[in-house]
Amino acid sequence: MKQLFCVLAVVLLMQNVYAQHVGINNSDPNLSLDITGGFGIRSVIGIPYLNNYNVPINVSFIELQQDGNVTGPVTIIGPDPWIDGRRVVIRNICGYPATFGTTVIKSLETKEFICRNIGGWSVISEKDPSQLEKITEGSNTGWRLLGRDPDYYENIGQDAVDFSKSSNSNLLYGASGIRSFAANSHTIASGLSSAAFNSSSKAFGTSSTSMGFDTKASSFASLSIGQNNDTIAGSNRNIWVETDPVFIIGNGTPTQSSNAMTVYKNGTFDLQNHTSLPSNKTSKFYILNGVPYYGDSMLVTKKYQIGDFAFGGIVFWVDESGQHGLVCAKTDQSAGIRWYAGTYTNTMALADGPLSGDKNTLLCISNQGYGDGSTYAARISNELQVTENNITYGDWYLPSRQELALMYANRAIIGTTSTSHGGSGFDLTVSYWSSTEYDFYNAYMIQFFDNGNEVQNNKDSSNVNVRVVRRF
Repeated sequence: MKQLFCVLAVVLLMQNVYAQHVGINNSDPNLSLDITGGFGIRSVIGIPYLNNYNVPINVSFIELQQDGNVTGPVTIIGPDPWIDGRRVVIRNICGYPATFGTTVIKSLETKEFICRNIGGWSVISEKDPSQLEKITEGSNTGWRLLGRDPDYYENIGQDAVDFSKSSNSNLLYGASGIRSFAANSHTIASGLSSAAFNSSSKAFGTSSTSMGFDTKASSFASLSIGQNNDTIAGSNRNIWVETDPVFIIGNGTPTQSSNAMTVYKNGTFDLQNHTSLPSNKTSKFYILNGVPYYGDSMLVTKKYQIGDFAFGGIVFWVDESGQHGLVCAKTDQSAGIRWYAGTYTNTMALADGPLSGDKNTLLCISNQGYGDGSTYAARISNELQVTENNITYGDWYLPSRQELALMYANRAIIGTTSTSHGGSGFDLTVSYWSSTEYDFYNAYMIQFFDNGNEVQNNKDSSNVNVRVVRRF
């Protein structure tokens, strides 16, 4: 069969050379180039303009554009059987819808088509609607599923990928944000690097994600799930704002949006419309460490308990808030050291009770100073530096009488936590110094080998251990 083609451009890179640099420099539309046996070349650009034509190809790239005279179908076919491993790129097929032979369908690498004022957009093949089509809309170039009607979509975003389906021109759907992603049914991803999934979800904020049914992610780097969530008025779409939501669970209806839970970027959260709220309380319910609270909002803060490893050591005492307390180091700082600096004196380090050992330690150092040059209990406590999780803690001190007694009372759990974090438990065969002075010659220590018995011991004794503490 002979094929009639008006040559639009040159024939390049001949594989089986039938013609090279062929052209017809004549405006007469009746002139044509007669090519027998199909295109046996690597690349061709041409315009099929006759009706009801089968165009055989044996090429790696073909660019065809139908002119305005074409009113019948154009079918692009390949040799049968198809050559193993052949890939074909077909671009710019416009005008009357074209179809493909089965051998071409199996080998197509991509099908791109752009119509320029010739019959609108053409669906190239109904047989293979799963391929992505590279499109340019406005000034942006992105990818959308082949055959989608552009009237139902917002202009594609630059480098965006659109897997969504839209059948409503009243709202413009799809991936319109730069590097955005939209999937499933009637979704909108308009924020920079945003993503929208499932049904009618909308991701407006930069780096936001929306999934579920009719959910909306309006603030920067936020996530919305569930259905029909309520957006937070004034949320910033482009920058991190502490009072904006970062996570929303919607539990609304198409006629009444609401949120089951809203987590804000400053660590607060709301649980709304709780069914067990007492009648005299507000509409928001909170649970913190297992305790219910009611009010407008509550800062979610961590509470600590004895045995926790935190702030450079092991928690052995906490105050009523659970947020402040004392930790001891995970190892002893000395296996035997004296209390004084070499000379007896009244240091006035008489404080006792939790949080008082730091005052005693400073009094011991200020009243004894460098001493005879050899170190002592208060000095090694003050000079200690401990690094945990890339944070260095340097405000350690020698514990007071009561602080040391609390450490003895919790010695078992302190030992367990210390060991699990590379430290060691207390030596239960020795005594430990406190920072509390008894008199001119003596200071308090606790005998860990004798049921925690508290005794006064001479300040020059060098067989007493030290384990330091710090407050948080």
